[in-house]
Amino acid sequence: MKWKKSFRKIPAKVRTEITKLDSDNAKIIAGKSLSEGELESGVYSHLGLDLGSIEIGTSWDVLPDPGIGTASKRNSEGWSVVRKDLPKITKYFYQDIPIYRDAARNGWTTAAIPRDVYERDAYLPYLFTINVLIQERLGSGNLGIVFSIDEAFQIASPSFEEDLLFALNLLQENTGVSGVASANNPEFVFTSEISWELFPPGDLDEVVRAFSGGSGAIPEDVITERLELFEQFEPTEYLKGLGGDDHYVGPNLLRT
Repeated sequence: MKWKKSFRKIPAKVRTEITKLDSDNAKIIAGKSLSEGELESGVYSHLGLDLGSIEIGTSWDVLPDPGIGTASKRNSEGWSVVRKDLPKITKYFYQDIPIYRDAARNGWTTAAIPRDVYERDAYLPYLFTINVLIQERLGSGNLGIVFSIDEAFQIASPSFEEDLLFALNLLQENTGVSGVASANNPEFVFTSEISWELFPPGDLDEVVRAFSGGSGAIPEDVITERLELFEQFEPTEYLKGLGGDDHYVGPNLLRT
């Protein structure tokens, strides 16, 4: 696997997407366009994804193999962090030793041996699973595969950023992609083609209201500013992008 394995901090793009979510909970989800050759190579076999598993609409959950990388190992086994930022503490280690160096004659005793060590913070395993969905056959002939973590992350939680970063790294390490969506509607759109919703020119207030509704809502002040600029070109209709580019607002200047 040649992709980037991990992030040291939450990527700026993900932070931006979080601010746009229409939910109090976030979902880690991303998609990848894969050819049958890539599946046949075995790169994704650790996720149960190979040519034999190809059936549009099927999905399954996988607990990542600890051998894949650091995030996968910690996800399954937990981990500890040595706190070198704190003073050492005295810890006693117990060992059986022969009395007067002759166990056969004098028996054994247990000695407490003091040692100064750093404290450790222990973390339990998350045990997140990765959901694999064979979503669609793309126009290129490739398969659109969606990967997601089986957990919703509460944005207001004190551990949100820590948990989110871990989940991003787990998905990135296993698939080479990562992203975030609203837990209310965690969908991934593969198509780069833009669908359009059309509105006739006329009363600007009415057009603003039409544009500011729906899942890809745009602030009314932004829409008003754009429409006032476009009016001088006498457009035949207004276009609002749907799906892959739902934040586009623009005029159609073509005349029949």
